[in-house]
Amino acid sequence: MNHPARWLGCAILLVAVVALAGSFREHWIVDWDLGEGGPNENQVLGVEDRRHDRLEAKRKEVFRRIAARERVLTAVIDDRLTLCEAAAHFRVLDAKVVTQEWFREFMRQSYPGRSDDERLCHRVIAYVQDSLKDRPRKAASVTKRLQAQLREQLEQHGSFHLPKIAGNDVPEVTGRVVRPGRDVPWPKSRTP
Repeated sequence: MNHPARWLGCAILLVAVVALAGSFREHWIVDWDLGEGGPNENQVLGVEDRRHDRLEAKRKEVFRRIAARERVLTAVIDDRLTLCEAAAHFRVLDAKVVTQEWFREFMRQSYPGRSDDERLCHRVIAYVQDSLKDRPRKAASVTKRLQAQLREQLEQHGSFHLPKIAGNDVPEVTGRVVRPGRDVPWPKSRTP
């Protein structure tokens, strides 16, 4: 191994060790001696309580987004939402993902399309197919309808622009979808 490559390898190893150490920094406090000079039990418990609260809040947010996404899927399957409306709801739900850059790259690699909005439509179709995998006839008919909506949108407009939906219009928050000319209540869904 030549000299510059050895330095590069050492630098990469050092960065990995520092990153790993940073991810475990809160756990280290538990291993400290609770005697003189170290944190007392109340301090350790306080750190763990805060960590628990953060994890619990993240867990609740994930389940809230899953439940909202299920309601969107039910509505699009039942033809109470168009493909574009469902994709717009997915966009609002996906905006809560912490690692947005990674998520955008994942979308670009996972779904076809010339724009992120078109890729979201393909994502909705994939979710619909997955949720109906035990009902292949229904999956085929709904997929056909959604793909027709996608083709129609592209043929009419040449590009894709999803409707704007405010964060408080997410179905989980409002409990129903309000579309121009229609007011459709959401079905009850399972909650974790």
